[in-house]
Formats: sequence, C-alpha cells, structure tokens
Amino acid sequence: DAATGAFLWSSSDLGAVIEEEGAVFAPNGDPVIGGESFVARLDAVTGATLWSTPRRCNFGESGATIFGDAVYIVDFPFFDSWRLVRLDLATGARTYFGAELNGIPTGQNQPFCGPDGTVYWPRVVGPPVTALVALEDTGMELRERWSFPMLDTEFHHHGVGSDGSVYTFDVQGRIVRLDPATGSVLHTGPALLDPNRQNRPLTLVDGAGNVYVSNVSSAG
Repeated sequence: DAATGAFLWSSSDLGAVIEEEGAVFAPNGDPVIGGESFVARLDAVTGATLWSTPRRCNFGESGATIFGDAVYIVDFPFFDSWRLVRLDLATGARTYFGAELNGIPTGQNQPFCGPDGTVYWPRVVGPPVTALVALEDTGMELRERWSFPMLDTEFHHHGVGSDGSVYTFDVQGRIVRLDPATGSVLHTGPALLDPNRQNRPLTLVDGAGNVYVSNVSSAG
C-alpha cells in the first residue's frame, strides 16, 4: 500500500529474477517481469499470474520492455542464436521475432523502447560485433532501421529523452546523443568511460532533458 507500506499481496514463485531488471508496466498498471527462464504478467490488484511465457536468456538482458500492446524480450531458443521477440501483452503469446544474432552475447544489456515505439537492442558479442540496433515494429516483423557502433558494455541501461533522443557511448567512451530516426550523432559529450575496462553505465533523462550518468566499471 503506497500510503501505509502494508503488504497487499505477494506473488507466487515466478523463478529467478535479477534485481537490475526491475519491472515494466502495462497501461492498467499490471507489472510485467522478466526472468532468466520466463516473462510473466501479474494482476496489479491481486498479484495473480495472468500469464507466464517460457524463454531462455542470460541475466542482465532478461528484462522486458513494453510499447502499446507489445512486450519485447531477448530470447535464446537455439545454441549460438539470439533474437528479439515480440509477445502479445494481453496473452504473452509469441507473435513474431527479428534481429537474430549469431554468437554468445557477453554484454547482458536489456532492450528498451523509445516514445515513438522504436525498439532498441544493445547487442554485445565482443569486439567488433558491438552495436546499438534500432528496430521498427511493422505489425508483421521487426525490421532493422539503423545500427550504431557503441562501446562494449554490460548491464547497460540506456537513456531516452522526451523527444526520442537516445543516449549511449561511442567506442571511445564518450557519451553521445543519437537521432532516433537515423542513428546519426547529434551531440558528443566528454569521455566518461574507459574503453579498456568493462563498464556498466546507467543513464537517466529527466522531464527537463537533464542527463544523469553513472560510470561504474567492474574490477580489472
């Protein structure tokens, strides 16, 4: 309860969930939670599981993202083959997929959506296959719109502005602002990350357009 902090409900055991992923929310407030082996939608009032869809994924990229009536996740259906999958928000059923990637991803970066419905997948397999890929959901498929060579990162949470601008890091560790339509660099900021370390940046953009960045690096 938001007013008192009292427990209103507790969900059934859903499976392993990593704390970095959190939850995303349907328009009516139902939380959608991604785990290593599942994606589930819960009833916001009762906590009941409305649907649970099995999947395979690494921790760190198991989080889901929502736009409209769609849920987007990363899935690993076959060895050495990863893809972005669209689920139906109402039922959890797979509708179609796109943007397949061969190789074992090492970045563990979760997908996210822009305010215009563009789906972004930060794909990291290790240099030189490291890119932020923008995809358009046509209603029949996920079609690649552009790809930007970004820094090799892990557990990376990107920032998106209210105008759709995407904030990521180039291969030199500089923060950059990208045009959502083309992926071209609109502005380049200072080098906040060391390209020689494994970085775990978190970027947030507030309603006024201010950009906040955490430049945490793992040891080594």
